Amino acid sequence: MKDTVPTSEIPKDHSVSLVSLAMLKVNSDLQGRDYIEYLRPFVKHVLVGMRGDPITDASVRDKIEQEFALRIPTQVIHYVLKRFRKSGYFVQEDGIYRLEKNIKDGDLGPRKAQASREIGSVVSAFAEYAEITCGVKLSPDECTTALLAFVSQFSVQCVRTYVSGTALPELPEASARNQFFVHSFVKTASEKDSDLFEHIMVIVKGYMLSNALLCPDLESTQKTFKHLKVFLDTPLILDLLGLHGETDRTTRAQCSCKMRRPFFSRPMAAPGGQPVQL
Repeated sequence: MKDTVPTSEIPKDHSVSLVSLAMLKVNSDLQGRDYIEYLRPFVKHVLVGMRGDPITDASVRDKIEQEFALRIPTQVIHYVLKRFRKSGYFVQEDGIYRLEKNIKDGDLGPRKAQASREIGSVVSAFAEYAEITCGVKLSPDECTTALLAFVSQFSVQCVRTYVSGTALPELPEASARNQFFVHSFVKTASEKDSDLFEHIMVIVKGYMLSNALLCPDLESTQKTFKHLKVFLDTPLILDLLGLHGETDRTTRAQCSCKMRRPFFSRPMAAPGGQPVQL
């Protein structure tokens, strides 16, 4: 059994991909909006080198893949470029877009350098752990591949451990060899080295953020859900009425209210079409 990494997310250089995932996390923290904004610095960076060239969704997508080893869906690139067009950065000539304004690269370089240092420390720590604790010497590429494979499968469990302080689930020894080593490494870091675990979590969160790139533009969410109807099944209604205890009622009520805001202006309906007031 071999460790596998989703090719839709990690197309080429695994070490570059790790750094790029960390940069996604940093961009998300700094931009503080939707995924279009935390992807914007990557697009802006490649546009700087495309002055005079035709700007297409595919050309920008390919540039990002070449430089950052991230394969971004073409439709997502389209959404980002659409925002740039609204800001007046492009001029259209015969159906082809070209840069109208000069775009400054921003501070992506320093962010990349910082992310490289942090990811390098994680890879080095894992290589050392594998050699000393597991008796196996792994190359840097083997380390990055194993880390990415682990993150792709256990990102949710890592976040649960990070937020709630719960232990990572045990892996059977029959699991893929390198994946088993990474699991042991991450588990040890979560228990004994908070700084190292923080760096690992940057990769984990970056990977989870990259999954959001498969979503449509979140600015259209209000329109998309305008006519959505939600029907509650009987067990949930009984919980909302408090018939299964106050704890269940409170939890379900909070969840239902979050579902209702900001998309719903009408009461949600129970089976049979009767409205439920929350």
